[in-house]
Amino acid sequence: NVFYQGRQSMEIQLLNMGNNGSIGQWNQYGIIDATIPVTPGTLYSFGGFFRSTGITQPSEHWLQWVSSPTSYNTNNRPALPFPNYFTPHFFIGTTNTGWAYANRTFILPAGFPNMELSHHFNIANPGSGSIFMDNIFLRPLPAPGSNVWQEVVPFGSFWRYSINPPPANWYATNFDDSTWLGGNAKLGAGSGPTNIATQITARKTQYFFRRQFLIASTNLEEFLLSARCTDNGGNGPSLQMYLNGRLIPATDIAPVSLQGNDTLYYDLTPFLDYLVPGTNTVAIVLNNTVQSSWDDVAFDVSLKVTPGVGASSSPTHLSSLQRDPDGVTLGIDAPAGTFWRVESSDGSFISPRWQLVDTFTGNGSTYVMRDVGQNNRPPPSAVPSRFYRVVPY
Repeated sequence: NVFYQGRQSMEIQLLNMGNNGSIGQWNQYGIIDATIPVTPGTLYSFGGFFRSTGITQPSEHWLQWVSSPTSYNTNNRPALPFPNYFTPHFFIGTTNTGWAYANRTFILPAGFPNMELSHHFNIANPGSGSIFMDNIFLRPLPAPGSNVWQEVVPFGSFWRYSINPPPANWYATNFDDSTWLGGNAKLGAGSGPTNIATQITARKTQYFFRRQFLIASTNLEEFLLSARCTDNGGNGPSLQMYLNGRLIPATDIAPVSLQGNDTLYYDLTPFLDYLVPGTNTVAIVLNNTVQSSWDDVAFDVSLKVTPGVGASSSPTHLSSLQRDPDGVTLGIDAPAGTFWRVESSDGSFISPRWQLVDTFTGNGSTYVMRDVGQNNRPPPSAVPSRFYRVVPY
């Protein structure tokens, strides 16, 4: 249920395009399967990274999932759950951009036994240029209430906050926030948010929050933001977040709702390397669209992590793949003492026909394996392309 596009970014070239989509799942995101089996009731995270070297017209891009009937399950699917079937949009102009992270994390409702991902875009007029995508993923996470999570910032924590624009370095680790106001979450105003512990002034376009938290070790595997916050009325990003002075380069951190009473989620795992052992600083901007006759504001967030296994702080994955005239060399990172099968496929999209390459035991670092066509498979040189996957043994 986990796949990644890989370490080489994917370039999509648009040639005089209007509103459209560029890529469906079929063999495009590093896997051969046409659909991905999923389990309703599970917390899923999907998304990836976008950047552009410039497109001749302003445009917006996003990833989206659908669930199509298959021969394994021909039932009609329910309506897609808004907004959880698409990532927050990546808005770009006509110049170069840096990488931006697009993510949606949600509990999958009943009626969806499989998913397929695709890329879509809107563009002001037919335009040309390149959009790059990297590390496209769909993966299950531990249930929000699972005891594998370690809560480093609980709901209801004490936060320093400012209702006025602070100095430019307000998010830095060494910024002195001792003169800021302070209070326990939930912080908020208005008649809509429930369970407000600290009243704050309404009708401000931005609110600024800071606090510190401790991390004993950065050998971590997952990093989850849970939030009970109000949204920005569709007028740009709702939350912007800094960890130890570094901005999370997100299209939008959007675990938000109209009145801030729903608990929603956002996957921060790609930014585990922003954390340090010991004291860490989190700084968050809550953007707010001011209403003429009323204004609901709510802020309460939680940060959770899961510890890494052994010497490995990331899930089992293919970390390298190198083809040569005599075969293929695979590097696989897996926790020590775990058992795995490496399988290959030379089949079609409809019928992958996975075959055993070999088995191995994880050693906590990179295990190196050679594919020369063992176990009655043709050698890699005899086929135009070959796909690999790692599955539990």
